[in-house]
Amino acid sequence: MSPPAPYSEYIFGPVFNFDFLTRVLEFQTEILSLKTELTNQTISLSDICLKPLEPDNENCTVFSILQYYQNSLENLNKTIRDDFDVFTYFDYTTHFLTCSQAPTTTNDSLGLSCFGDFGGTINPFIVLGNYSDTTYANATALVITIIIENSNDPEKVRIGLLKQGF
Repeated sequence: MSPPAPYSEYIFGPVFNFDFLTRVLEFQTEILSLKTELTNQTISLSDICLKPLEPDNENCTVFSILQYYQNSLENLNKTIRDDFDVFTYFDYTTHFLTCSQAPTTTNDSLGLSCFGDFGGTINPFIVLGNYSDTTYANATALVITIIIENSNDPEKVRIGLLKQGF
């Protein structure tokens, strides 16, 4: 892969291994689809997570590097290559660099937004770890945080406590 300068100057840490990211996406998707039975009622993680744009957007607030790709394998796979299919100009790594420097970008070179599928911004210092200074590209750890909605409603609290058994 040969991204254009200045992107070619970056060394990407193991977090950015494509196979690793696709496995993390599968794992994250499985977590988000967890369900349990409670008094003859099926409750999912989606029932108790924070959805800040509900009812227009039903996606849970999840802080994860994969939100830069809207949790989509199709978006993670997007590339722009030269006419001879030799050089990659833009791909998931260049998209990350764009988003880590400007998290409110709505249309980069790949035609992707940096906003998460829940409608919020993702800051690299929240979803990555063990990087030097502010060079997020050399991260060796990632963090996934699923925000659970807080409530004073006793029934929602009871459901939330049972969900912690996941």
